[in-house]
Amino acid sequence: MFCVRFLSGKVFFSIMTKQVLIAEDSESIRDRLDRLVSQLGYGVIQAQDGQEAWEQIQTNNIDLLVTDIQMPNIDGYTLIGKLQEGRYKIPVIVHSAKFDSAKAPYDGTIDYFKKPFDSRAEEGKFQEKVRELLG
Repeated sequence: MFCVRFLSGKVFFSIMTKQVLIAEDSESIRDRLDRLVSQLGYGVIQAQDGQEAWEQIQTNNIDLLVTDIQMPNIDGYTLIGKLQEGRYKIPVIVHSAKFDSAKAPYDGTIDYFKKPFDSRAEEGKFQEKVRELLG
């Protein structure tokens, strides 16, 4: 996507990178997910809990949410519910030890990856899914 800006009579073009929001309370896992997504050329915004993630969703153009379920302040199920209530159509990847899709009613896309990744192959599948969802 390109963005055109006019400044003092001059035209500036810039490439708008798709933004992935990673909501994860474990810093080491958050950083690992950040690395995997960044390797694909996408921008990353990190949130250390569901509340911070919700604030980022409301103030940024988020193209994909990668979220844990068990987080402080707002858990992943509640965060996904807020997306539904706010009529956001952001695809979601849940990266968590456990996930019950019945607790996350959402009209958008939800994919699930078990945490933690046990192999490079699983990391590769995660990257393939990110690429597929972001086009």
